[in-house]
Amino acid sequence: MGRRGLPPRAPGSYKAGMTLPQHEPRPPEPPPLEPEPPEPQPLEPQPPPPYEPEPLREGPIRLDQFLKLKGKVHSGGEAKHKIQAGEILVNGEVETRRGRKLARGDKVTVEGVTVEV
Repeated sequence: MGRRGLPPRAPGSYKAGMTLPQHEPRPPEPPPLEPEPPEPQPLEPQPPPPYEPEPLREGPIRLDQFLKLKGKVHSGGEAKHKIQAGEILVNGEVETRRGRKLARGDKVTVEGVTVEV
């Protein structure tokens, strides 16, 4: 291998002082056949669509799922620990079953705050 990992030069290759062959200039490009379409106008700002909360599903919901849905806990694990520690009241009574089914009208108390299902 020769210069910087390149193969050796062939005899008569370009070296210092040699001139490169001259190429003919390219002919100018012909003009486009069709006129370019006008630039699109910026759209008027649209107001955001109205917020529609997700409709609550019908039927019972598990206690741990309800706590997560209402943002009273950050995870199912946190819900499990709070429920098993007796920190959750359902209809005024301590509830230790995280699978407890809640129905409309049930009242759940977490850290002194009561939320109705």
